[in-house]
Amino acid sequence: MMGIYEEIEFNNTILIIQVKCSLESTNMKLLIVLALVALAVAHPHGDHYNTKYESIDVDVILESDRLTKAYINCFTNKAKCTTEGTEIKSYIPDAINSSCAKCTEKQKKLTAKFIKGIQSKYADDYAVLYKIHDPEAKNGEELKKFLNTYGA
Repeated sequence: MMGIYEEIEFNNTILIIQVKCSLESTNMKLLIVLALVALAVAHPHGDHYNTKYESIDVDVILESDRLTKAYINCFTNKAKCTTEGTEIKSYIPDAINSSCAKCTEKQKKLTAKFIKGIQSKYADDYAVLYKIHDPEAKNGEELKKFLNTYGA
């Protein structure tokens, strides 16, 4: 057995891991490294969600029925999601339960704009989306406060 050291950046911290493996288990080493990379990419950055989608133009999405319905169908499990849809969808439960506590200020504004757009233009779809992600309606008042604060 030999020790192999791998350096991975995770949440702005360099992790150095030692993977003990025989020459025959290099596939296992690769699997471990890939799993750590996937975790680092998928995990929120520090105290916030990944910021790579902050440049999304929510107005363009809301102006396109096709794009809006694609996201709605992704978020309501009616259709396959795009890569970004899958990542954003993974944040929904935590964001709902914490009033978007891990969102940056820009993400809060984008989220509120998108929710308000769906509420006004796609009310029936919004009702389905809300029921899926808050079935007991425990977060309704917090959502109203959130939309009033960030949905300018």
